[in-house]
Amino acid sequence: MTTLWVLKWLSYLLGLLLVLAALVVVTVTWIERRQAGDLQALAPYVSPMAEQKSRTAVVYFSRSGNTALAARHVARRLDAQLFEIQAPAYRLGLQG
Repeated sequence: MTTLWVLKWLSYLLGLLLVLAALVVVTVTWIERRQAGDLQALAPYVSPMAEQKSRTAVVYFSRSGNTALAARHVARRLDAQLFEIQAPAYRLGLQG
């Protein structure tokens, strides 16, 4: 009787852990998509020294847009040219 009770509660615990893991994955995917949508609305950064060919460059890759935002701030601070690395295989969410 005690063994059945332990197995029953272990199965409940395992089920709860699986539900929590799925919830974390869904939440992270939702947050990444929302951030990417919010950051996509920002105008692209153009260096004020673009005509003069600045010797400083900021090169970045950003899946959800957070690194892109940080790179824009660094490029603006350094008056640098900004270059984005495109990697279409790295999508948002679980697919990426």
